[in-house]
Amino acid sequence: MVDADVIIHEQDLRGALGVPGARDTLGMHHVRDTLAGRRAARVEPLAPVRLRADDWTWQSHDGEPGVVLAASSYDLTRALTTRRSAAELRSWVVAGDVEPHLAAFALLGPLPAEPLPE
Repeated sequence: MVDADVIIHEQDLRGALGVPGARDTLGMHHVRDTLAGRRAARVEPLAPVRLRADDWTWQSHDGEPGVVLAASSYDLTRALTTRRSAAELRSWVVAGDVEPHLAAFALLGPLPAEPLPE
């Protein structure tokens, strides 16, 4: 069993201490996949969201995406854990408009006002 809170907060601590690591683990992939699934219900009234990384692609539901975001798997995972700012999400847009979808990225609280140290 993977404890998502432990994995999320480990990355928070790593960022605060300036000690990166454990970014490409089964635990991080589990957190990413679990929270992506939870996000699907939050964006269903809107056009689909597609997230793209070199090793992973996810779309919230069927249809033409309203927005496509492309970033590293790690950054997309951190976005799914509400650890990326609206400005960072905007910078990853490769197609569409992220603005209607920003609230769906605030699954675990408000989006950070500024980028977190990582």
